[in-house]
Amino acid sequence: MINCPYCGKLTDPKLESCPHCGGYVQKVPGQPQAAAGGAKQTCPNCHALVQDGDIICVACGTNLLTGQKIAEEKKEKEAVARGKAPLMAVGAAVLVVLVLIGVAYAFYAFTRDPVDQATQMALAGNLLDASEVLDAHIEKHQDDARAQLVSGKVRWEMGQFPRAADAFEAALKLDRQNAEAGMLAVLSLASAGSQSRARQIAILRQITEQHPDNLEAWRLLALELGAENEVDGQMEALRKVLDLTVSPTAATRQSLGIALALQGDYAAAQRELNGAMAEAEQQADVAAALGLVANLGGSADEAETLLRGALDGGTSIREQALTRLGMLLIGQGNFSEAQGLLTQAIAANRQNTTAQFFYAVCLQANGLLLEALNEFETVAQAGGLFAVEASVRVADIMLGQGDPEKARSAVERAEQAGGSSAALRTMRGRVMVALGQDNSAREAFQRAMAADPAYAPVHLEAGLLNIKQQRFAEGVAELDKYLALLGPDAQRIEFEGVRTLVSQIKQATGAGGQAPGAAGFDNAGRNAS
Repeated sequence: MINCPYCGKLTDPKLESCPHCGGYVQKVPGQPQAAAGGAKQTCPNCHALVQDGDIICVACGTNLLTGQKIAEEKKEKEAVARGKAPLMAVGAAVLVVLVLIGVAYAFYAFTRDPVDQATQMALAGNLLDASEVLDAHIEKHQDDARAQLVSGKVRWEMGQFPRAADAFEAALKLDRQNAEAGMLAVLSLASAGSQSRARQIAILRQITEQHPDNLEAWRLLALELGAENEVDGQMEALRKVLDLTVSPTAATRQSLGIALALQGDYAAAQRELNGAMAEAEQQADVAAALGLVANLGGSADEAETLLRGALDGGTSIREQALTRLGMLLIGQGNFSEAQGLLTQAIAANRQNTTAQFFYAVCLQANGLLLEALNEFETVAQAGGLFAVEASVRVADIMLGQGDPEKARSAVERAEQAGGSSAALRTMRGRVMVALGQDNSAREAFQRAMAADPAYAPVHLEAGLLNIKQQRFAEGVAELDKYLALLGPDAQRIEFEGVRTLVSQIKQATGAGGQAPGAAGFDNAGRNAS
């Protein structure tokens, strides 16, 4: 290794130029040599004499270390600098764009609409994540009707129908014009299977008030009101459906006919149903409806014929036809056939408490008291139209089995359910008699007569109680009322005991002799009843 003659750093003497400064280490062929003595050398460009240790040739401006002119080096550096400048400018611009994109994306991710975000999640199948995003948003923004609506749809897809109904109803309250939210709330409540008909009716009424031309809302309202036995409201809704329909369907006219019959306008009901019969594809359905109307109008024979024909024709309202025909047969005393028909009706719909109640009546009439008791209890606990009457029947069976305490419990349950009929008050009187509380029994019979003076059984019970208490004149008067209210039925053999009892008391008291024993009267009267 030697020291470079120009920069003084160690370098390999075999190299042509110094790797540190670029100065020539070896002699360059063809170039003039330094003058003797080594004190001077020549410029590689212009061959002018330069001193040993000079870096630049003063004659031509050559860099003696690199062999390149100073002007050329400057131009080359400027060219390199000019080449780098655009690249640096483009790089800086790209960097700025990337930073701006990142900032914009972060801002969008932070501020974008959570309802849109939840909608995209739901469309992608992430229902749980969507519901959580919506819940968090609604917790802070409960007045966001759109969020409530989307939340309802997400809950619907998740099968959470009660929560979907709540969300849809909230959306409707925030935006009363949103018929979609209202209709979805009704459908959700119906799908939930809960006792929510009152809520559905209220929502449908709101929709029809805001949108009086919404045919589907009127149609649903008519169905719901019919199920609630609100005949007047159902009539109004059905007439609105007819007004909004260019060509009313047979089903609509059929429903209107039944509603008219429930209002007692049997002639108008017949007109609508006859019109429906001409338009109906399934005439057996209209025949069944005509049978129901005829039954309501008191034409039992015509009703039976129509209902049997409807069942033979394959009516789609088979359950209702079976139930009504069974009830007709019970009225005729044909409990065995009625029981079979009502069994079929219950098999079609276990929630048909009307069929259950009259099925239990058949069981009781056929002497199957334990089975009847179980059915009556089921109806009483289910609530509804026949709940009170079912409790009265339970009390009757309990009295017959010698258990007045259970009978009293059944009566109290009926009263708590809102019952106040003459039949219920008469049953309370009978229970009080069985418990030895005659004064309470008398009060109960008086209240029953006040509720319905034409209810024959209360006059029988009051008459028997008066005779038991040796009030023969009052007792005979009540028994005479009982027989008079029965009309032609009083001549039937099963009432012979009452007629005999009244005749015996009249003869005994009219002759001034001792009247028969109270116990004997009670047995005779009870057997007759």
